Amino acid sequence: MRLNNRLQKTGAIALILSAILFILLSSVKDIGSEEYIWIEAENADYVTAPLYIERDEDASGGKIVVCKGVHASNSGVAQYKISVKKEGKYYFWGKCYWKDACSNWFRIQYNNTRYYYGDDPVYGKWHWVKGPAMPFKQGINEVFLLSNDEDAKMDEILLTMDPEYVPFDRLREVYFLDFEDSPVNKLQIKNPDGWRIINDSTSSACVLVSPKGNREIALLDKTDCKDDFIFQVTAKATERQTKLLIIIDYVNEKNYRFISIDRTNVRYCRFNSDHDDLIFEKKGDFLNNAFKSIALAKTGEYLKLKIEGKTVFNLTSGTEMKGKTGIGVSEGSILLDNIAYYFPASPVQEESFHDLVDYQFHKDRPEKAIKPFENMKAGHNDWWAMSGNWKRTREYTEDIRGFADDGIKKPAILIFGNDFWKDYTFNVAAKVEDDSGFGICTCFQDSLNYYLFRWFHDGDGYKRQLIKTEDGNEKVLASDNETFVTGAWYDLGLKIYGDKLTATVNNESVLTATDHTFKEGRPGFWTNSSRNAHFDDVKINVSDSIPEIKNYRNYTFYTGNGGSFARSLCDWTPDSQKNLYLHAHNGTQSGYILKKVLEDVIFNNINALPGTFKMEVNTSRVPQDIDAVFEFASRGETTNVYKFIISGDEIILLKNGNVLSSNALEYDRKKIAIYRLNNEWTVECDAKKAFEYKDKTETGPWNMTLSYSGIGKGQLFLYRITVENHL
Repeated sequence: MRLNNRLQKTGAIALILSAILFILLSSVKDIGSEEYIWIEAENADYVTAPLYIERDEDASGGKIVVCKGVHASNSGVAQYKISVKKEGKYYFWGKCYWKDACSNWFRIQYNNTRYYYGDDPVYGKWHWVKGPAMPFKQGINEVFLLSNDEDAKMDEILLTMDPEYVPFDRLREVYFLDFEDSPVNKLQIKNPDGWRIINDSTSSACVLVSPKGNREIALLDKTDCKDDFIFQVTAKATERQTKLLIIIDYVNEKNYRFISIDRTNVRYCRFNSDHDDLIFEKKGDFLNNAFKSIALAKTGEYLKLKIEGKTVFNLTSGTEMKGKTGIGVSEGSILLDNIAYYFPASPVQEESFHDLVDYQFHKDRPEKAIKPFENMKAGHNDWWAMSGNWKRTREYTEDIRGFADDGIKKPAILIFGNDFWKDYTFNVAAKVEDDSGFGICTCFQDSLNYYLFRWFHDGDGYKRQLIKTEDGNEKVLASDNETFVTGAWYDLGLKIYGDKLTATVNNESVLTATDHTFKEGRPGFWTNSSRNAHFDDVKINVSDSIPEIKNYRNYTFYTGNGGSFARSLCDWTPDSQKNLYLHAHNGTQSGYILKKVLEDVIFNNINALPGTFKMEVNTSRVPQDIDAVFEFASRGETTNVYKFIISGDEIILLKNGNVLSSNALEYDRKKIAIYRLNNEWTVECDAKKAFEYKDKTETGPWNMTLSYSGIGKGQLFLYRITVENHL
């Protein structure tokens, strides 16, 4: 692999002046024994390739440090000389941007020790990532940021002695308290006298317990009500008269607003000096001795409260809010878990369940669901199994599987996401192992209220239905009859926009309906299978304006000049039905195939190639750790298999599993051509000859297989495959 070792130098005088200026202007702030040192990543003493300084309008200082052109190399170095007033252990934080799972690593070096840094699954946005703790001495300390993954970006660096502190990045970061976790990514609680963490025997989880007093309040630090926010908590009362208090707009102990929730009442009040001014009151069934999911959103001038997914009120907030948020209790004690405070955005969430970690599903209570795929690992309980049995499997493909519980005759439902999601599309690859049924939910309020798109078989045959379940009663909004194939993958989609519902299969609209009962809520999986339904490759797109999804299923994708070669998608056989998706460029006449690579992606041509041919593949965005593999099997008296493995830095030719030849260079792989002429194999990359090998033992014809495989995960685009049968 070629490494670019050019050093970006500045003049000696400028370097000295910038170093002096950096030391003088570094934001060093003392709070007791704690120190916070903020550094713009581009303000390094020097930077070497493949690390570069680039402009970025979304960055705090307008510039960033980015790794370019080289993958899995530590040759790029950014040096930082850091002035430290107090000796001690300093925690490293960096504000990073990862494009995908193949670009989420740096390395950090301090005192001849190297640390891996990154590898968190937050892609496509700037966010804070915690790194190692380093023992700094008083005075000047040198820290080095080293390259590792191509396209990894760094904006800011924070070094702090405070192990609890989490940098706050408005509109991009989430603050969450789950009491089984370490202190990382937690809000700090102020005024904690009498509050304690216990292991709750009823839920086998650690929870926060309030003291038994009158209006005991714990504020959440680093919060501010003046902007739009969402506050979530799960709570359980220990006594009938206990009241949960959600504190907002807290200025001081005599000036704040609060929402009081008990078994039968919700009251929204303003506390002014020594008395409560009632703003709103509603009676119902709210808080009891079971954990309840409570969510409060401030959007614009409105406050919306939901309990167990149902809207309790949607009120104008009145005057501007400017204080902190918190929790409280009166007339007893309360158990609290999964406290979250964050700023809403329009997220696009994707997950294929192909990580090397475990996922947990819970039936005891609804859990927080801010980042439904980033935090779905063990210890972050985002997914709520409403009914049935759910698990993650690693048998042949990695996916989520669920099946209904025959004993209670209820479908299996798994819910995730956010109570306030509205106007969104929900797509998932799904299949079922029997002819019972599978589907997806949207606008889920509770187990009795939601929309459902299901595809199932009953005594009258196969049906697709758009269903509204309201107070436990089903109403069919739209329906048709269509057979599904057991064990075949389908792309199921459900879009809600305003009062319009659209169900899709393989990106083609199949059912539409108009209904205004539910306008927002969580999505989820549904099955009434007694065996297994599989769900994989989830995508959620929350947006105010969602473009129509068009179907290009019949567009001619493959072309060839030999007549007998495949000319359409159906003439090629992928390894499983729903690994591949055909799309089209906006405003153009060419198609492409999009694949989220993890398992092998395989194409087999049906018609054999002649003895002389040329094959060309146009592609882009091939991850560094994914190989393009071309396999040619001769169809003579003896079958010999020739395999070309084309990685980013090497081409290897194997015959029947044995290496014949190899060539180590760096290859872009946007256009790969392989041809056989006069008993010679030739490989071209980007129209340049990269490899050739003479072999007179074979004359053809040939069966050919194209695949992309490897250990990485990313998106692969195949734009065009062309085969010429005669050269």
